[in-house]
Amino acid sequence: MALCLVLAWQAGAQVRLATLKGQVVDTQTGTPLAGANLKISSTLGTYCDAEGHFVLEAPPGDYTVAVSMVGYAVAGVQVHLTPAGQQGLVVGLEPTVIPLGETRVEGLRPQLPLFAEVAAQSGIHFQHVYGEGPIRNILESSGAGTGFFDSDNDGDLDLYLVNGLVLEGGPRTQPSDALYRNEGQGRFAEVTTAAGIVDSGYGMGCAAADYDNDGDQDLYVVNYGPNALYRNGGRGRFAEVAKRAGLADPRWSVAASWLDYDNDGMLDLFVANYLAFDHRVSPERSLASLHEGYRSYAGPRDFAAQPDALYRNLGDGTFADVSAQAGISPQGAGGKGMGSLATDYDGDGDLDIFVANDRTPKQLYRNDGGHFSEVALWAGVAFDESGNATGAMGVDAGDYDGDGRLDLFVTNFVFEYNSLYRNLGDGTFADLTNAAGLALPSYKYVGWGAGFFDYDNDGWLDIFVANGHVHEDMDLLNESVSFGQPNQLFHNEGQGVFTEVSAQSGPPFLMALSSRGAAFGDCDDDGDLDIAVVNAGGPAELLRNDGGNREHWLALRLEGVAGNRDAIGARVRVRAGSLSMIREVHAGASYSSQSDLRVYFGLGGQTRIDSLEIRWPGGRVETFANLPVNSQLRFEEGRGYLP
Repeated sequence: MALCLVLAWQAGAQVRLATLKGQVVDTQTGTPLAGANLKISSTLGTYCDAEGHFVLEAPPGDYTVAVSMVGYAVAGVQVHLTPAGQQGLVVGLEPTVIPLGETRVEGLRPQLPLFAEVAAQSGIHFQHVYGEGPIRNILESSGAGTGFFDSDNDGDLDLYLVNGLVLEGGPRTQPSDALYRNEGQGRFAEVTTAAGIVDSGYGMGCAAADYDNDGDQDLYVVNYGPNALYRNGGRGRFAEVAKRAGLADPRWSVAASWLDYDNDGMLDLFVANYLAFDHRVSPERSLASLHEGYRSYAGPRDFAAQPDALYRNLGDGTFADVSAQAGISPQGAGGKGMGSLATDYDGDGDLDIFVANDRTPKQLYRNDGGHFSEVALWAGVAFDESGNATGAMGVDAGDYDGDGRLDLFVTNFVFEYNSLYRNLGDGTFADLTNAAGLALPSYKYVGWGAGFFDYDNDGWLDIFVANGHVHEDMDLLNESVSFGQPNQLFHNEGQGVFTEVSAQSGPPFLMALSSRGAAFGDCDDDGDLDIAVVNAGGPAELLRNDGGNREHWLALRLEGVAGNRDAIGARVRVRAGSLSMIREVHAGASYSSQSDLRVYFGLGGQTRIDSLEIRWPGGRVETFANLPVNSQLRFEEGRGYLP
């Protein structure tokens, strides 16, 4: 596996990398040592493949390469790496015998996977545009989301990237969203125009699901201005039908989530709307806004909220706005929504809605059989641990502590830290951010896209956070905070505690860009989860997971029959040895992004699935046993496992 490091010293200047190639072997037998670890610093290293070979890329220079493996003495090799690189280095490790009575294993953990940024080499050449020149208003600072979904129904994950516009004096040719088709073998091809993607709005994000139950996934794009609905006509060809469907909401929408809130088998749509904002008008800043400091333009406190919307699928290709009668945004009161998620947090069989709001209390709409009650304050998720309404951006749900209940994670503004809400099982949550080790590491960052995902396949959900400030001049105003901020990766240690492992997880986590949306999915079908990231005013990133599949895994594609076709809202429980895990199918989460609709389970060293239980939307429960691992399995409601 190759690991690359790119250091940007100034705009447009990069260090040219040199390549070190070689092999690690047992000195006594000459046997290649698969999985041996190599490090040249605390943040840069790699591991050997099945034949003991390694590839490491770094700036030219002199290094001491530390080579290690369990059962062998650590070797230190001096390397002078020239710009031309070096090949054929062979490192021998001496087996080590530990005397009886002196054996002690303390804190032993396998080498964690590494991530490599591979967008350009995969054929993805996307540049996000927020405007022309420096950021001038809150719209331009908000960035955009992204989405993994199967646009052409070939079984591979394609990638949709949302873009902005140049609103004032823009060029004759404006930037646009982009659809990249997965060609396999780690390659993508840009097919936006050929696929019929014609959205000309200022894009914020997307959510994908098969709303018409015809067997292929459709796409909803939220904009500043009218939203777009792309109906998939098959084979990756789309038609824009938002106006005809009644979904061309003209307000500033930031996030959307598909759900079947009334369990009638048809997917409905929740849209989180943000501010009553007009980019042509510069309002006076309020005292509360001025108190925030460092803001060179009007912020969220300076604008009125826009009410969110719930659209019911009528089954004929059209939708009806049922917000008022369903209890959404009562009396038209909005919450400045930036993130949304449909999840059954109380386990009663119908999907509830959680909304992350910016500078107003978060909202939790409990579904009481098709009508919603807003219970965030009572449930303990309206505010952070200090009782503040945070600048909340992204949201996800997952069972991070393995107790069978879905917990919530929310990203927040700088100097607030992100929020981890543990589900107590009685309809309430406890803010355990600090106890989980997640508060201090996030305090000086602005968090956006985020997700629970088991990137090392050990059976415990880890957390990724995309960071980036909203003011380009922060580097000049505050030496401890910058516009470009590194993204973060938190490893779940079990027992409800996380450790930040960003610096040990590859060069992408050393870069300081201003990230926004993040989506998760196995885009190369190798059994571990990759990450797509949109950077405000910068190139999109595709972070390939290298090494997550060293542990066993299981991926499931669910197809509803009585319920919605994509099984949105289905809950799956897997038991394998000592592991007991649940996952839920979501469509629209993180920061305005869409992740893989397949559900993934890391199995660690378990080699067999003891039991698998699927609770389908509508309530049908099916149970299976003795299933293979390291496989993608397809299940159809009522028919079971399909080869």
